[in-house]
Amino acid sequence: MWKKLLLCAGLIVSSISFAAKINISADRFISEGNKVIYIGKVVVKSPKALLTCDKLTIVFDQNRKPKEIIAEGHVIYSDGQNSATGDKAFLYPKENLVVLIGNAVAKTKDGVIKGDKLVYNLKTKEIKVEAVSQRVQSVIVITGD
Repeated sequence: MWKKLLLCAGLIVSSISFAAKINISADRFISEGNKVIYIGKVVVKSPKALLTCDKLTIVFDQNRKPKEIIAEGHVIYSDGQNSATGDKAFLYPKENLVVLIGNAVAKTKDGVIKGDKLVYNLKTKEIKVEAVSQRVQSVIVITGD
C-alpha cells in the first residue's frame, strides 16, 4: 500500500535521469562546472510525468551522469494519476533514493501521506516518513475487494 504512495515520487528520478527525452524550461539557466541550474518557473516534462519548481539543480558525476538532482521551492510532481509536493526534493539516481522535505505530501488513488520528510528507496521499496513540526498523517482508502 505505502509503496504506491511514494512510487510517484520515485518516478521523478526515472523521468529526469533515465528517460530518452526530457524537456526542461525555465526563466534562467546557469552552468557552473559539474552542475546546471534552472531558475524561475521551472517545468520538467517527460513522456511519463511533469515536475514544476522554482529552482532545479542537476549535479553530474565525472562521467556527466546525474549524481544529484535538487528541486527547490513549490515542488510539484504529477504523472496524471499520482502526485507529490514539498518544499524541496533531493533525487539520488545511483542510490535509488528520493527525499521530499518540508510539507511533504504524496497522493494516489489509494490515499495520502504527509510528513516533514519522506524518504523512498526505489530499489527496496522502503518508505520512511519523519515528522518534526507535525505528526505523520495518512488517509487510506479501503475497498471491499
